[in-house]
Amino acid sequence: MQCVRNRQRHRAIHASLLGLALSLLCACVGYYSGRGDSAAERGDWDAAFEAYLSAVQRAPEDEALKSKLEQARTEAARMHREAGLRARQERRPHDAVKELEASLAYLDDESTRVELEAALVERQRADAEKAVVDATIAEKERDLGTAREQYERARELNPELAPSVNGKLASVVERIERAEEIAQQAAKLLDQGDLEKARQRAEQALEIHVKEPTAITVRGEIKAEREASAFEREARNAETFSNYALAVDRARRAQATRATEKRSELVESLEQQAFRFYKREGDRAMDRKLWLDAVDAYGLARTYGPDPRALQQEIVQARYEIELDSGDFSLRQGDVAGALAHYEQAYAYRPSRSLERRIRELRASSAQTPR
Repeated sequence: MQCVRNRQRHRAIHASLLGLALSLLCACVGYYSGRGDSAAERGDWDAAFEAYLSAVQRAPEDEALKSKLEQARTEAARMHREAGLRARQERRPHDAVKELEASLAYLDDESTRVELEAALVERQRADAEKAVVDATIAEKERDLGTAREQYERARELNPELAPSVNGKLASVVERIERAEEIAQQAAKLLDQGDLEKARQRAEQALEIHVKEPTAITVRGEIKAEREASAFEREARNAETFSNYALAVDRARRAQATRATEKRSELVESLEQQAFRFYKREGDRAMDRKLWLDAVDAYGLARTYGPDPRALQQEIVQARYEIELDSGDFSLRQGDVAGALAHYEQAYAYRPSRSLERRIRELRASSAQTPR
């Protein structure tokens, strides 16, 4: 009996769920059907078709919905076809192609296909005419590369334009080649170091063809060369006054702005001089027991040396002396804890038995001192 009751309960639940699903499906169908009716009333046949299609997909056996869907398909095709024909009459071939293609997407109609083929030809002719206009504008602006591309495009799109375009195209190509020739002369002058004549030639080429690539490159190189030369002069002037930090900085900037073998050699030479100069400054500071100055000078020297570990021993020695002197000063001031900290740091830099013994003695005395 229990099994029979369970089966009956399951059948009831299944029937309820099925009824709920059917109710939801009907609601969805009604929703999309209503949207389609509203769109049809206002003449929006694209929206009507999409809505009726959604409804039919949910209720494929509903003949009334199928009829509405076919009506929307026919009306949408007619609507787009008429729009395409108007666009052709108004000489808007791009819009005409778009509308006629939309019409054929709804209904494959032979007369519409004929209209589309004619619109495609008109669009191609319109594109060719626009290319001629664009080429003419580019030519006036001395953008000869664009002018050549557009004249060639116009001729390709509409071969009937060839007689009127060929002469203009030949003139543009001739000027491009002339500009290239002058730009190559500018490049040679730049290599020879004659910046002013190179600049004049580059500007002459750009007067003919505003986007001549070699001339643009030469002009940029001239600007870079002048900036680099200014940095180089500053570097040599700083070298005269033994300001090697500034000299090296300016030499490096000159090389980064426009690299040459000569500038690379200058950077290397100034770095070597800077290393030797600041090392001597560090040695003098050590002789005079100016430990902080020695650390600074050795640190500067190391930035210009070939090995970042260079002068490490000298720097450690100077720091050792700083800690040792600071420990002695703290001890004279009665600051045992401070002295001990400095001595321990000095020992870390350079261990020695005498310093180890001093540290032990301070620790012992510190421990015996009453708080």
